[in-house]
Amino acid sequence: VIVMKKGFIQILVLSLVFFNAISLKSFAEYSVIKAKAVGESFRFLKPQKLFFKNNSFNSNLGSNAYKNDIPKFQIGFSMGANLSDLIQDIEDPQKKLGTIYGILGIYNINNDYGFQLELNFSEFGVVNKESGVTGSGTFGSIATDAETTYDYLTVPIMLKRYFGVDIKFYLNAGLYYSFLRSAQIVGEQTIGTINSSGMAIETIYDLHDDLYRETLSNDYGVVGGFGGLFPLGSNIRRGPKLQLMLDARYSYGFADITLETTNKYSGITSDLTSKNSVFQIKAGLLINW
Repeated sequence: VIVMKKGFIQILVLSLVFFNAISLKSFAEYSVIKAKAVGESFRFLKPQKLFFKNNSFNSNLGSNAYKNDIPKFQIGFSMGANLSDLIQDIEDPQKKLGTIYGILGIYNINNDYGFQLELNFSEFGVVNKESGVTGSGTFGSIATDAETTYDYLTVPIMLKRYFGVDIKFYLNAGLYYSFLRSAQIVGEQTIGTINSSGMAIETIYDLHDDLYRETLSNDYGVVGGFGGLFPLGSNIRRGPKLQLMLDARYSYGFADITLETTNKYSGITSDLTSKNSVFQIKAGLLINW
């Protein structure tokens, strides 16, 4: 009986050891499988999470990234050159080179349309190289070599139409109104006369005459042209702060700016119809408001 009890106890102990070994082996295998499964999950989940983050970052970056959208308000200044002429019914003076500079403000309705208002100091005029002959009285001939200059304060207002994406090009058209600041003629005039003995006499006069009273005090007309806006710096959230503006335009005056005048040297009265005709090229700096 004692031997049988000892044998039974040994068998029971061995059974417990065997079953414990099997349980530990199963637990270890399960742990390895679970770890592999978790590892596989992390291997797939981690890139997806990073991919999501990258997409989110890229989308945010794209929404804030610089696009050359036209800001609502822009202010700036510009300067350039005028090539001006007077359209006259008889004489044909030569074109004169002058300066233009001033300030401007732009209100943009959207990315396609805007209004531009300017205040410019502008120099118009002509180069007079002409001669004439008449047989009235003792007067024989007149020759002029001078420059006529008209200084205006000009206020154009124009509608702008934009084109392009990265660089904005535009067409503009509108009206202008000018206030005359000064007018003068500088040069010389040669007058030839025939005396009672039939001898030809030439007299040269230095011209430095004020023409303000002989010139209409205001001018008005149409203006139009084209140009481009080029970004000079960018901010990832607000777009360019500064823009370079290059502009070319033509203006034509409706008013007859010269009043009836009498030449104080020759005594000849002139009543020519004269209208301003000006080509302009300007460069400016705009600040986005």
